[in-house]
Order: sequence, then structure tokens, then C-alpha cells
Amino acid sequence: MSEASYPEELAYHPEHDWARVEGEHATLGITWYAQDALGDVVFVDLPEVGRTFAKGDVAGVVESVKAAADLYMPVGGEIVEVNEALRADPSHAAARQTYVAMLLEQHRVEAARRLLQETLAINPAQPAFAVALARIYIEQRDYRNALEVLDKAGPAARNAEFQAMRGAVLQRLGKHAEAVEAYQNAIRIAPQPGTTWVGLAISLETLGRRPEAAQAYRRALDAGSLAAEAREYAESRARALE
Repeated sequence: MSEASYPEELAYHPEHDWARVEGEHATLGITWYAQDALGDVVFVDLPEVGRTFAKGDVAGVVESVKAAADLYMPVGGEIVEVNEALRADPSHAAARQTYVAMLLEQHRVEAARRLLQETLAINPAQPAFAVALARIYIEQRDYRNALEVLDKAGPAARNAEFQAMRGAVLQRLGKHAEAVEAYQNAIRIAPQPGTTWVGLAISLETLGRRPEAAQAYRRALDAGSLAAEAREYAESRARALE
């Protein structure tokens, strides 16, 4: 468990519940202390959509292998949405992964980003969550924050997607030697699509390693998963380097 975090922008209830108010809506959750005290959650009883509660009302229950705790409303209002992933599977990783996917499908990128940040604040060494958050940063062209998230999760993570993404971010930042290492790690872990091979080839070529770059471009073509424009580029670079 990482160091406790209590963001100042949240409204807190004395029983370790919090609310993030954004305009007319608020997102509710339990504090770092409550998560740490409860441990592995096995059951969550959430309120039904449409119910109205006053500040301080009990709105649900969370049970773990250690204890059960009431969920108190830090603010009053009507329930307009609940995390169905928690109702179906209260284990933190699975529930949060499902909820992040749902938020992204709804194009609620900022909400997904905050949830991922909160998850990684509890434990940074979670490659799947780090990849999801890094992808959001990459789409925003914030490559430095993307790399920071990935590095906190552990540069040596045995996750092919993680390593391929780290290679792409390092390449964007001009760190080609490190990018080559990350791309090669991804390739060693699992068979990779053509895009990973193209990324490796570009960094190898930038480093002046022409024969290896040509071979990587050929492997990208052999993978058979490149879009037409990328395939044309790989073919032209392979011919130029051979």
C-alpha cells in the first residue's frame, strides 16, 4: 500500500467517505484509510438509481474479509448512477478495470483519468492500469506524464503491451536507445503486431543501426497487420536500408 492520499478538493464525512463535487454532480467513494482498514472487499450494497439521501444518511454497505462498514453520504442528493462493476465484482482490480472501460466508452475521459490516478496512488505497480492512464496522456500528447506513470509501475514489468507502449513513449521523447530496449522486451514476452516492429525499426535507424533496422522493417511486413500507409512506409525504408 502506498502513502495515504487525501486530496483537498474532496468533501469528507467523518466515517471516511468522500465526495468530489463537479457542478450539479458528485462522485462518491471511500478514503484511503477505509480501503486500507477493510482490505479485500467481498460484497458491496449500493443504492438504487433514483433514491434521494440527505447529508449523513447511510446509503449502502461495504463488506470485506475483515469487517463491514456503512457508506455515508458526505453530501445530500439523488443517486443518478452507480458503479455496477462494484456490485457485480467488488474486488478492486476487476471492478475498477470494468468501470474505467465503461467511462471511456462513454467518452468520460477525465473521470476515467481521475479513477486511474486514484487506483495507481494506492498501488503504482499495476501495469494494466498504468497502460490505460498512459494511453490517455498519449492521446493528450503529454508524453512525459505517460512515461512517469509507466516507470512508476515498473520498467521491467512482464507485460508485452506495457513494454510496447513504453517504447513508443520513449521514442516520442527522443530516447531511442531506451525505446529499443523496451520494444525488444515486448517482442521477447509475446508475438507483436507490425506496429511494434515499425517502432523498433525507427529507433534502430535513428541510432544508425541500419542492418538491424532493415530486418525490423521486414519483420513488420511479415506480421501482416499494418495499415496500407504504414506498410508502404516500411517497404520503402527496408529497401533504402538494404
